[in-house]
Amino acid sequence: MRKRTPSVCVLIFCCQIAYCQISTDSLAYSFQDAIESTVAASDDASFDYDTEFEYLADFIRHPLSINRATTADFEQLRLLSAEQIAAIIAHREKYEHYLSLLELQSVLDLATIHKILPFVTVENSIDDYFLALKDWFKRGKNDVILRWEHRLERAEGYKRLPTEGGYLGDANRLYARYRYSFGNRLSYGFTLEKDAGESFKATGFDFSSFHFKISNLRKGLKTIVLGDYTISFGQGLVHENGFAMGKSALVLQTEKNNLPVRQYTSSNEINFMRGAAVQAQLARHTEGVLFVSYKKRDANILAIDSTDSEAIVSALQFTGLHRTQTELEDNHVLRQFTVGGRIKRTMKTGSIAVNTVYNQFNGRIEPRDEPYNLYAFRGQNLFNTSFDYKKTYKNIHIFGETALSDNGGYGTVNGLLFGVDKRLSISLLQRFFSLKFQTLQAQPFAESSRPQDELGAYLGFEFKPNRTWMVSAYADFWQHQYWRFRVDAPSRGHEFFGKMLYKKRFTEGYIQVRVKTKQENKTDRPDTEKLNAVVDKTRTQVRMQFNKTISKEWTLRNRLEWSFFSDDKGLKKGFVAWQDVLFSFKDSPSSSEKINHILRGLKMTSRLAYFDTKDYDTAIYGYENDVQYSFTVLPYYYRGTRFYVNASYQFMKNGYLEARFARTRLVNQNSFGSGLDKIEGNKRSDVKVQLRFSF
Repeated sequence: MRKRTPSVCVLIFCCQIAYCQISTDSLAYSFQDAIESTVAASDDASFDYDTEFEYLADFIRHPLSINRATTADFEQLRLLSAEQIAAIIAHREKYEHYLSLLELQSVLDLATIHKILPFVTVENSIDDYFLALKDWFKRGKNDVILRWEHRLERAEGYKRLPTEGGYLGDANRLYARYRYSFGNRLSYGFTLEKDAGESFKATGFDFSSFHFKISNLRKGLKTIVLGDYTISFGQGLVHENGFAMGKSALVLQTEKNNLPVRQYTSSNEINFMRGAAVQAQLARHTEGVLFVSYKKRDANILAIDSTDSEAIVSALQFTGLHRTQTELEDNHVLRQFTVGGRIKRTMKTGSIAVNTVYNQFNGRIEPRDEPYNLYAFRGQNLFNTSFDYKKTYKNIHIFGETALSDNGGYGTVNGLLFGVDKRLSISLLQRFFSLKFQTLQAQPFAESSRPQDELGAYLGFEFKPNRTWMVSAYADFWQHQYWRFRVDAPSRGHEFFGKMLYKKRFTEGYIQVRVKTKQENKTDRPDTEKLNAVVDKTRTQVRMQFNKTISKEWTLRNRLEWSFFSDDKGLKKGFVAWQDVLFSFKDSPSSSEKINHILRGLKMTSRLAYFDTKDYDTAIYGYENDVQYSFTVLPYYYRGTRFYVNASYQFMKNGYLEARFARTRLVNQNSFGSGLDKIEGNKRSDVKVQLRFSF
């Protein structure tokens, strides 16, 4: 006879669920440290994977059945570790099926249950499987997003004529997207975007994207995608598109579990494939993926070979900006052809796979003659192959990938997740990328943005003594045997992170510390020295955050963060403090029905921040709430204040009007930015308006 959850536990659980209002926005917020860390690591103030968490909305409309879902299905959520997935399936096999979501208490902690609750069900959800194909095109959902952004202050690029090196277009950023979806089985649509400064009249939208994806069309045919899509193989050692999390406060998420083929709907103009991809079930336990891509690439053009008219470029461009005549000259100067495949064999508790990727350009890539480019990719063709594996045994899960490039270079990533018990979990990861290893679309777990010449080891753990407290930490060590950009010698580094979290119903608070030391060139090289000396540069960040849900309408978030940077020239300090206020209108008994009807669907978020940092070395990155499917992550540096307010109003059943205003004011600087982005004055203001509706 099956064990039932005690009635007291059921009552507590139901009460806590009643106050757990989860949306894709709040889940995106839960990934804020990973997003902040990713942006800070790349020294980039943008995060343009604007629909990265859109797939969660699909699961809200069509929840995943925990009685039918496979390991791969659970991995699609990207909210569960391999250990947690194995525990869910083991419990299901032991008791035949789940009678209620309440039974998840026996295998998962409460915080994890809160995260996945909107996206799972115990129902079989088989109704979609018996609908005719024509109904897939009739019973789905149409989503439309129209967005306008504008910076109020004029930058230098708008003051100059295009013939004088100024921007070709106006300061408006325009975005339009249409998508039709039928659960996770059918999706098609397009995305259009024009960045600020780009010409609209001459070329229309600078970036356009289209996709058509259909899944489970017939037995054995899992997914077909035409147009733009993403490919993710293994641990990202030979190919990985999209947002790839590295080191963050999610200390156990070192394994990559992305879908191998997925439609692309974001506005990042580089990190996707264009062509066709197929994922098919070749045999009972064997599946295959085949993809072909052909797209134009931006690159720094050096010359045109007179013998065969081939372009010679020094490097590929990754900004996607075409605002000036110079940037326009680098636009689409190369053609990249990519073909690849994957054969995966699935066992009861694991899988093995072989992956291959071949890239060819219609021109030659010849990096500049610098010491750090000695082992960089040169030429027109590159072939990579790899072997990846996963295996779960009781509470131990191992994974990894080993890859080769056609010049004899190799790399390997291997990890282990160990659930000591329900309270303590440990993550170990080792990586090695040889000096000659070359890839073009890889994003493995690594310190460097390019997986080459790196030896590293990572150890993380998460301890939950009870439902209220959690302690997590990691330590990472790495070294490089050869020169790198701005590092004129072999180098090494290490990073330590620790976090203590308290969470109880309406209250959440944490303290975290991150210390990172890496070797880089001295800031100033004496004229008497031919080479830069390499010195330790340490960044330390101490953060305190407190979140309080006051009522169903009001939530407060407070943060204090200190930043310290030390090198051979001394110590610099930085500080930021902010207050977030989140408001969501609920019907009030004291208000008339007319007022309740008018204000129903109104949501607002706001932040007031004060920051005081020496310079960019002590910058503190902050994730900001934004309109739906849009992200803002900015570095706070120098001294000043920042304020923003977002408002969202549901003016019809499935229609939303959203707006955002943000302003940064500096008190110790008379301008923002440099070059064509320079703004005279101490204020910088941005406005954004978005219309979003479904039918």
